[in-house]
Amino acid sequence: MPLPGTTPAPAPTGPQLPHGPAVPTPDAGRVDQAVSDIRDRMRSGFLNPVGADDVKAVQNTLGGLSKVDANATVAQLSNDELRTLASEVNDGSWIGGGLNKDEKTAFFDTMAQQLGAEQLARLTTAFDTTRQGMGLGKLDASDDVAALGAAVGRHASTETKLDYIKALSANGALSDQTSVTGTSFGTTMTQMSDPQARAAAEVIASMGGSPTAARRALETLTTDQLNAVVKASADPTMTTTSSMNAASVSTHYDTATFQKLMEVAGKTDSPVLKGQVFAAGVAVLKEAESGNLLA
Repeated sequence: MPLPGTTPAPAPTGPQLPHGPAVPTPDAGRVDQAVSDIRDRMRSGFLNPVGADDVKAVQNTLGGLSKVDANATVAQLSNDELRTLASEVNDGSWIGGGLNKDEKTAFFDTMAQQLGAEQLARLTTAFDTTRQGMGLGKLDASDDVAALGAAVGRHASTETKLDYIKALSANGALSDQTSVTGTSFGTTMTQMSDPQARAAAEVIASMGGSPTAARRALETLTTDQLNAVVKASADPTMTTTSSMNAASVSTHYDTATFQKLMEVAGKTDSPVLKGQVFAAGVAVLKEAESGNLLA
């Protein structure tokens, strides 16, 4: 109510600025140019195959944008285009050739630094070609998915990590595979876990500094997904080598991520959740002790 003898201030007219900081919007021109550049680089011809330099150019294009523009750029690429990019990263042909291990790590680091959860989840799906073919390349694809998850763990914000886990869980891809098998020249290797569960395990294991967010990430998972993530964190692998006279079988567990995941779960404030994670962990340890990966 105005004071006696004063005139009330006129009500504001026209559009009003929202409270709080303005939400950044993509630069349409830069995004359109980036999408065009990426598509040009991924366009292969008989005399002009896509090579490692083209993949690195795509990486540099996305790395040179703001995070908002990088996300908008990848959002405009179709799932098929992301699968093409993933296949070129892994191209082992002598004509074009993809990225080596260190270059691939740098590529995943750039993606994790530049992209948000939704686009990272799409990229994870694009690299997950473990249902295709029979060779050991299926295991390489599984390792790529895990490496991308590790990059997210190293570089993404806590919020992005949480949303990434939510996106993978919603996709139903964390427990839809019990194993990945590849065969080549008398050797059969089987990773007894889900590839995208390996990525999720890497991310959650990196959340030790944010126990509340880690609890929320773990609570996002169904019971089957939680068990799959805990098992995948140990990366149980069975190798069978056959010869003319005999076959030998060996098993391997990589427990570094498993240990970190148990530590992260131990820092959460939910006794029920701790019990679920530790029970799943005990099952993994019993399986390792018995050597029966197929149980």
